Amino acid sequence: MFSLPLIPYLEKRPGPPLPKTSSVFFLTFSFKRLLASIRCLPHIPETMKFIIAYFLFSDAYSTIASVGVIFAIEELDFRTMEVALLVVIAPGSAAVGIIFFRWFQIHTDKNNKEMVLITLGTIAFMVAYGICEYSGGEVKRGVKHGWSKATAKVLYHLPT
Repeated sequence: MFSLPLIPYLEKRPGPPLPKTSSVFFLTFSFKRLLASIRCLPHIPETMKFIIAYFLFSDAYSTIASVGVIFAIEELDFRTMEVALLVVIAPGSAAVGIIFFRWFQIHTDKNNKEMVLITLGTIAFMVAYGICEYSGGEVKRGVKHGWSKATAKVLYHLPT
């Protein structure tokens, strides 16, 4: 939906125009091009490493998102509306986090390695805070109440 306004700015496909043969050709054209690209990967090993890493990352990310929804519903007693809000809040918080952590990096002269450690530390702190609920006893911390759930949603996605 958000890409629709960009359609007028698309340029024509480079190369010769597609032949007007049959609808089957249009379905198989992209797959043939994909297979040709895969055959070229041994000649460009860095690109091959990137593609393998991307597939592993995207699979892991989608798995974490799916398990996260199940965990939120089953263990944290999130209702459907709270999970739906999480889907909206997460990208917005991530966008704000990108801007904030870039500003922080520039103003504190941190290198990329230090910034990765800072963001991972922030995420680890949020996970530890969320686990406080499961420590047993009468702990008054952790993600138990509506306000703490909302705060955790926003803060967790800032460094991601």
